[in-house]
Amino acid sequence: MSERMRESAERALGQASAAESSWNDDYVFDPDGGDAVAVRVRNGAVTISTADSGTDAECRVCGEEDELVRILNGESNPQTAWMRGDIELEGNFAAAYRLYAFIRARHNPAGVMA
Repeated sequence: MSERMRESAERALGQASAAESSWNDDYVFDPDGGDAVAVRVRNGAVTISTADSGTDAECRVCGEEDELVRILNGESNPQTAWMRGDIELEGNFAAAYRLYAFIRARHNPAGVMA
């Protein structure tokens, strides 16, 4: 996994609050031509590791590494990126929305829609 992807995932997801204590999902961020990143959330605790082709996830986010990093950094709206075709989502859309809501709240605590 690229160091940039790992750092972005750690910044975006590294510290869940008590409000996320019931959050339990598995995600894979799969950059085109790069090493995938597995993000496991259990009771709000986040574990980040390298994913392989057999890594199970409720939601897989695929796209260019630059776009995935922008999403994790709160610089790009994943809903908009998906509608533009910049990323593909596979799996559970409810899990994808939980991830989006968490990242949005992390980068925009005032609650202004991005």
